[in-house]
Amino acid sequence: MSAGYLAALAALWINRSIPWCVAVLAGAALNSAAILANGGRMPVAPSALGSAGAPLAHAVVAGGDPRHVLARPGAPLALLGDTLALGIGGVGLVVSPGDLVMAIGLAALVQAAMRAEASVA
Repeated sequence: MSAGYLAALAALWINRSIPWCVAVLAGAALNSAAILANGGRMPVAPSALGSAGAPLAHAVVAGGDPRHVLARPGAPLALLGDTLALGIGGVGLVVSPGDLVMAIGLAALVQAAMRAEASVA
């Protein structure tokens, strides 16, 4: 795992008193667990790649993606990997449960900050 990712986790931990920062931290922790358990690469479910038609599919299947690994049966913490296929605006994406938790946390964090700013004005 890169030093940048560890620094982000540390920054989130330090700022955990900010509303919704804990949700972002939880999502990042879920992703970290999956990455660490799989040799520093995020496991990707073959079924999700097939459903999303994601452009990473060929590189992941061939083993040429340095950040992802194809989740094989019995892969550790594979359910925390990229297992969810989404289609947004005609683009197929594969995301993890941690990504969704982080996205909800970030959206709520921004909304809370905007509401706090509006109440001051």
